[in-house]
Amino acid sequence: MDRAKALALGDIFNELDHDASILEVGFGDGSFLKSLVAAGYSVTGTEISESMVKWAGAEIENATVVVADDPKITESEFDAVCCFEVLEHVEEPIALAAQFRANKLYASVPNPGRWYPAITGKYEYWDYPPNHLWRFCCCEPLGPDYHDTSCNNPNRPNKNDQPKSMSIRWVLHQAGFEEVSIQGTAIDRDDILRVVPIKRVSSDYDNMRPKGENRGLVSLTKTILSPATFSIARGLSIAGFRGVSYYIRAQRR
Repeated sequence: MDRAKALALGDIFNELDHDASILEVGFGDGSFLKSLVAAGYSVTGTEISESMVKWAGAEIENATVVVADDPKITESEFDAVCCFEVLEHVEEPIALAAQFRANKLYASVPNPGRWYPAITGKYEYWDYPPNHLWRFCCCEPLGPDYHDTSCNNPNRPNKNDQPKSMSIRWVLHQAGFEEVSIQGTAIDRDDILRVVPIKRVSSDYDNMRPKGENRGLVSLTKTILSPATFSIARGLSIAGFRGVSYYIRAQRR
């Protein structure tokens, strides 16, 4: 589980009763859903990937999982919504966030000032269209195109051949979340492994996932590289570099 999700779990355990209802929009590999269910929460998850919904339905007991790209899948409100590495994939992130049926949000988006572009001046293979349509900074929300002088998002002004740029604070404020806190995550081993192009760049989530024999090869490669990646991640962290994600907590009053 990545750092942003681990931070979210800790906050959820501290802030929500264990019978709370939680919606995860875009649950991906299902690891976060599974942890919530194990803790006793009432959990619903959405995914656009039919294969992942089928897998989660069989593997994760006591969770409701549906194929959907609309977070308003029920008429009921939730105690919290979780949304990890999703908003950068959609054409209208403000419209999506505005549909979250909860006053509390735990989320993450890629940090454009993370270690790899900070060192190389380039982005990883997965952080370009058609996969990612946006790169979010955390400037104060004075307007959709506002970036202060300390902004670490080099995509301003927006360019046609790059993801568009916008403040994630602006996105969430426009979606009705008055209180927004953002922190950069620390570097972990998966941040290092993500620079290796083992998946396709695609707007189709299923096409990005390794299948069949490739899945085993990817797992073996990660196992072999893990000892080195721990050392690299620690060294980069000591040098002051940040991990892949911004972890976000937001609240509607």
